[in-house]
Amino acid sequence: MDPQAPSAEAPDTNRENTAARVDRAEEAAQGAIREKDDALAMLDAVLESAPVGLALHDRELRIVRMNAMMAAFVGRPRDDALGCSLHDLMPAHAVLLEGLLARVIETGLPEMNVAMSGRMPACLETERHWLASAFPVHGGASEGEGVGLVIVDTTERKALEGQLLQAQKMEAVGRLAGGIAHDFNNMLTAVMSYSDLLLQDLATTDPRREDVAEIASAARRAAALTRQLLAFSRQQVLQAWPLDLNTTVTEIEKMLGRLIGADVDVVTRLEPRLGIVKADPGQIEQVLMNLAVNARDAMPEGGKLTIETANVVLDDHYVRAHPGSVAGDFVMLSVGDSGSGMTPQTQARIFEPFFTTKERGKGTGLGLSTVYGIVKQSGGNIWVYSEPGLGTTFKIYLPRVDAVPVVVSAPERRAPRHQGSEVILVVEDDAAVRTVVGRILRTGGYAVLEASNGTQALHICANPDIGVDLIITDIVMPEMGGREFARLLGDLRPAARMLFMSGYTEFGVSHNTLLAPGAAFIEKPFTMEALARKVRDVLDGSTADGG
Repeated sequence: MDPQAPSAEAPDTNRENTAARVDRAEEAAQGAIREKDDALAMLDAVLESAPVGLALHDRELRIVRMNAMMAAFVGRPRDDALGCSLHDLMPAHAVLLEGLLARVIETGLPEMNVAMSGRMPACLETERHWLASAFPVHGGASEGEGVGLVIVDTTERKALEGQLLQAQKMEAVGRLAGGIAHDFNNMLTAVMSYSDLLLQDLATTDPRREDVAEIASAARRAAALTRQLLAFSRQQVLQAWPLDLNTTVTEIEKMLGRLIGADVDVVTRLEPRLGIVKADPGQIEQVLMNLAVNARDAMPEGGKLTIETANVVLDDHYVRAHPGSVAGDFVMLSVGDSGSGMTPQTQARIFEPFFTTKERGKGTGLGLSTVYGIVKQSGGNIWVYSEPGLGTTFKIYLPRVDAVPVVVSAPERRAPRHQGSEVILVVEDDAAVRTVVGRILRTGGYAVLEASNGTQALHICANPDIGVDLIITDIVMPEMGGREFARLLGDLRPAARMLFMSGYTEFGVSHNTLLAPGAAFIEKPFTMEALARKVRDVLDGSTADGG
């Protein structure tokens, strides 16, 4: 056979090669179609799963397409919404949104985060907040150009921002209140002490005694107000120890009947295996009493007061919804009433000092602010839940601790002895307070030395020829405060007895953190009687509880 002759099989081979190429081309085309379909399916899945409302509008601002979230916003099935205008779907917001879309079509530029609020057709009961954004869309030939609309529900974020702003405002007000109360306490210490000295010098028949007594009474009332301000500002000195809240509630329950009246039914629901918290028992009692009085005022015709305790675990979800909280194990103390309830506007201000809804003369507006400060200084949080006509519940969360509760026995009663002959060093930067404290002590027979700060006091104590039986020192002073002075004094006179005094703690920390355990402490403002008794107790070694 001639090798140059054409093969009879060549045409068939060429046809086979051509067919193979066609098959491969068709397979590639089908693969591209599948990839496109997969991409479109993925895009559809993303649009449908997005936690924001998405809609595509044509140039006449008619709905071409929307996702499930946008359909939920407008409260219409998507098939019913296609071809509709925003006036048809969201008449309350149509002017704002259509103006937004029209500007994007005109300029070709996106517009972002336009705030809007109100009620959507799908949720007419509650006012909500949104951010709306619009952007130009260059679609395929069938759809032409259009404009996209994105709506993000920011109601929860808005609420969290409001809570954060409220917390910041309360912090600023607390710092202001603490500073005022500290300075005022120094002045009240002088007023109360000099009033006591005057009363001591005046004969029982002297008509001026009544005037001086009124001055002293007014000073005591002012002192009560400053204590509440210090509680709110978290700058009071707490004496905290491991505490079983069930015990506190049980003891308070015995006196609530007399406090709130027989027409209020008191119900307690106490967790039998309740965890332990670290708190000041007296302050927790004040919290319960203030909340009970507040509940009574909300139930003028009687009702039910419910006090509950429980062990709770606060998780990350709770913390995100309650700014300022931390996750962990807590003990909850809840006080609820069946009274008139509160509006959201009232709830936003109830912890502010001097804010009250009561008529003039019926309250100072410091009860709930005191509660707020005590809870915060104890390391906890407090939240209020209320609606008009449906009552109010306060929930307090205090950190759970691994400790055995402390049982405090009543102090032994002794015959009062308020005089002596010992040498006492008074360390106080406020001249008026230093002078009156020295005068009170000298009246009691003591020898008194004075210093205006810790540095001066150290120079006095460094002199071995000067004997000092007791040192009374303020905690917060310029140059050297009482705590630093006490630390340095330990090297000079390790056996020295000390009595700390303060109108507040500058650092806003608890007594046990600021002072050594068992340190003696007296709170400003104090009366002449209280100072004399405390000094004698410390000198006699009969006080070691810091109280």
